[in-house]
Amino acid sequence: MIIDNDPTITRHISVPRDMSQLSCSSFTAGIVEAVLDGLGFPARVTAHNTPTDQHPSRTTILIKLEKSVLEREELFK
Repeated sequence: MIIDNDPTITRHISVPRDMSQLSCSSFTAGIVEAVLDGLGFPARVTAHNTPTDQHPSRTTILIKLEKSVLEREELFK
């Protein structure tokens, strides 16, 4: 997991009230997923709004590596 208490991308994007479930950090999650895939670590990466009283725009980027990556890494131990 990557936790960002104040995502830069959300400072410059206004989300309409009727789309309050939209996470602009999904764009960031897509970049993380693309980089991991390019490095040979395919994964499913998602962004989740996890606000707190101190950090209302807090976002958690959740990374789930594919099983093949975990199996491959186990061989190197």
